[in-house]
Amino acid sequence: MVTKSPLIGGLQAMREREVHYCVDAIKAAPMNESPWRYLRGLFKGDQDALVHNPLVVAACIEEIRKDASCVQALSLLVDLLGAGFEPTPSDTELLHQPVSSPADLASNVCTHLENVDAMRARYWAWRRSLLPSTTPVS
Repeated sequence: MVTKSPLIGGLQAMREREVHYCVDAIKAAPMNESPWRYLRGLFKGDQDALVHNPLVVAACIEEIRKDASCVQALSLLVDLLGAGFEPTPSDTELLHQPVSSPADLASNVCTHLENVDAMRARYWAWRRSLLPSTTPVS
């Protein structure tokens, strides 16, 4: 409805309000996959806007800092890094493993996800294999 309704201005007019809604829902229940999925859907076809939305990035980083096993936040971080997100120096130490590049961080996050999301370990190994060449994960 948000994307198609001319009465409310479509997605561009409603995106920021919906992002706030998602972030509030994520803060209330970080392990609930639904707000994370809806958040991604708000930016479907516009990865640049996703990467540069400070609310999205802050929610993702904040949840990982609170709980380094939050699969939804870690998964979004891999997507953000793959879409051009440039982490701050403190962001690169999210998993307590300093890294030298966003690609190294993405690789470390995928390796971490292989452990915390064991059911999808092979998926995360595959995702890691798609990343640009990185330094070996220790």
